[in-house]
Amino acid sequence: MKATGPVGDNDDYAALQMPPMFRALRSHAHAERRIFVDFRRGSLNFEFCTEPTVDGADPTVVISTPDRICALDCIDDVLATARLAHELGHHESWSLGETSDEYEEVMARDPRAFYDRPHDLPRALHEERLADERRAWVHGRAILARAVRVFSAWEAYEAEAARAVACYEQGIRALLAPVPRSS
Repeated sequence: MKATGPVGDNDDYAALQMPPMFRALRSHAHAERRIFVDFRRGSLNFEFCTEPTVDGADPTVVISTPDRICALDCIDDVLATARLAHELGHHESWSLGETSDEYEEVMARDPRAFYDRPHDLPRALHEERLADERRAWVHGRAILARAVRVFSAWEAYEAEAARAVACYEQGIRALLAPVPRSS
């Protein structure tokens, strides 16, 4: 059963080590949006976890950090805050019903299929994934503007959004390129 209050903080000391704007947006995610921001050791990566949970737990944004879990002091505050806002934007898109049932099913059941077996998925799903990436940056910008009023690095936010969307576009083109047949 989902909790009715804000999502709890898993490590108060670690939260104090976070850059200030990121910390504010993370607090907003917990208290206002009921999204848990979890940290794991690994290569630097942010992702919105869509898989359904058996116990009805709240949605999660997973952030992998290379060295110390929960210590984002080595990461640029503006960039980390922008990326977290983008992940919250994915949740917003899903909450507003802007994605198809088929897309949500693939993302919940087997999101790696987009990379591991791209030719097994219809091109329309790849296009929807790109559209969801674009929407998440738009929604993320609105969330960030409301949640962290001191954030003013909008030019950097838009540059990161453009870079990330371009990477997705290039990736989709590469993944869907015809596979050369051996003779």
